[in-house]
Amino acid sequence: MRNLMLVWICVLVILSSSAWAQSDGNLFVGSRPLAMGGAFTAVADDANAMFYNPAGLQQLRQHEVSFMNADLFGTGIRTTYAVYSFPISLNQAVGIDWQHIGFGDGELGYNRDVIKVAFARRLLPKLSVGAGVKYLLTDMSLDGQSVGKGSGLGVDLGAMYAVRPGLKIGIGAHDVSGTKVQYQDGGSATLLPLLFRGGVAWQARQELLVAADLDRKLHIGSEYRLRNELVLRGGF
Repeated sequence: MRNLMLVWICVLVILSSSAWAQSDGNLFVGSRPLAMGGAFTAVADDANAMFYNPAGLQQLRQHEVSFMNADLFGTGIRTTYAVYSFPISLNQAVGIDWQHIGFGDGELGYNRDVIKVAFARRLLPKLSVGAGVKYLLTDMSLDGQSVGKGSGLGVDLGAMYAVRPGLKIGIGAHDVSGTKVQYQDGGSATLLPLLFRGGVAWQARQELLVAADLDRKLHIGSEYRLRNELVLRGGF
């Protein structure tokens, strides 16, 4: 019983940490969005659009791949993210990504994997929409033995509108209706609650981009391109 309680304490810490990160819009995904303080909903013009706003995939004009690995909050909880996105026509694009969060110390273990496939389309000259379907798989273990497997499906939605040249607004609804996991031994839980994000991006000059997002907090970021190979970014 004591060991089982330790497993659940471990899981609660992991889930609360990831939920905190998600509510901040800062889930350690993409060095560019992170450097801009998570203000990326209305930018979303590279492979990271898969996570922040699937509608932004429509802006891609080439195949893009991104990968990252980090220690979440310095706790030994590892998070890995990989994404591949590409255009299939001038007005459409698709992508697939995978995110893993895991912890293990030889006795207690927890793993969460999310795989998502997304599609984006430009409906009007200034309006693009996108949607992603994700499969969530979790597993808890004690002394190498699984004590709680579960899986579930979730949906992300996004839209982007070009107000005028250089000025865009974006909206995202992540985990619409909440992404629930059904456990094999019975019971269910909402691991990823509904999160709305709104953002604006302004290309003030050819080399200067300024952006802001609002979810449960305000995110502000900027990007200054000194040259093609050197970019300075900052955010809060």
